[in-house]
Amino acid sequence: MDIKTPSKMKCVLLCAETDQCVTFSIDGQQKLCRLHKTGFYHQNDGIILYNWAYYSFGEDWCPVHQGFVHERKYNLCVHVSTEVVGNLDKAVAYCEQRNSKLISLSNGEKLANFTTVMNKQNLDNLVKTTSNNRFNAYMGLNKIDGAWIWNDGAVLGPDTSWGFSYPQTSSTSTCVLVSKDAGAWNWDWYNTGCGRNVAVICEVVRPLLTQD
Repeated sequence: MDIKTPSKMKCVLLCAETDQCVTFSIDGQQKLCRLHKTGFYHQNDGIILYNWAYYSFGEDWCPVHQGFVHERKYNLCVHVSTEVVGNLDKAVAYCEQRNSKLISLSNGEKLANFTTVMNKQNLDNLVKTTSNNRFNAYMGLNKIDGAWIWNDGAVLGPDTSWGFSYPQTSSTSTCVLVSKDAGAWNWDWYNTGCGRNVAVICEVVRPLLTQD
């Protein structure tokens, strides 16, 4: 929805006051302000295009300039690689190079929010890493000493999204891929060997605010 505003600063203040606002656009000629719920890097950031200029709101903990998507409503900051990154070790290194980690979906609310956010994105460019046109990516869940453990140390709880007949009991299938079929809503989980060459999903966790 376009909002009539007298100045650019008024649009900035509207975004700051709106919990779900992450980015905004301004039409300087018509004095219109348009608020957006999702943050992403735009090559024309701050440049007028068809009378509209696009701006990112000033929460710098999510590096949208590195291809991360920031959803302020759900407090999510995620990056999906659009190419095959490699095996688990390369996937971990890929995220670490971006000051992030493999995504952890350790509770039902975050899992639901992740699904909602990802299905709002334009996923046409996602790499297809299998012959049946599925997208597969490493996530931060591994089997350690017989238990499924998230990379933040949490033990896998009841909120899961395993694909049919998974997890398998193979002793070598200790890594987990999050997988999506073209046109499907769900992002299913499949355990596999850690040598698979697939894509990766990274996240930056918002730092906790502390008081001195």
